[in-house]
Amino acid sequence: MAGLITKAHPPARKRSYWFLVLELIFVVSLLSNMVIYGGIPSLPGVGAIIERSVVRQDQVVTLYMRGGEWLLKIPGLRQASHQVLNTALAKGTKEISEDPGNAAMLLTERSYSSTHSWLHLLRWVTPIFFLASVVGQFFRPKQIKTLR
Repeated sequence: MAGLITKAHPPARKRSYWFLVLELIFVVSLLSNMVIYGGIPSLPGVGAIIERSVVRQDQVVTLYMRGGEWLLKIPGLRQASHQVLNTALAKGTKEISEDPGNAAMLLTERSYSSTHSWLHLLRWVTPIFFLASVVGQFFRPKQIKTLR
């Protein structure tokens, strides 16, 4: 027995789940955008102004806004959306009311607060991680099956 050489089994290969992380970030950012921007039409004061301008000028925010309409039927999400939007746009509501034609530009290009800056970042995280998750699907680890 002492003379027998035994082969050690190779360590089990760990599965890589990085592509699932990309997809999870995409889904979470998409749902967050839909909840936040879905509250624009019902936002007191400037909601209708922003909605008209956004529908004409910004397809990405329009997609989030229309997609979020059904999500905001869940209790509490509409109030959360309004709270985030009011915090983000508190300093800009007067400017948006005075220039309704450029409300989409004021919403998407100016920054009125740190919350508004985070909304700018979150708005672009979704398409970036969508593309990353599509590419990740091509490079994900695949199980190799052999025929015996």
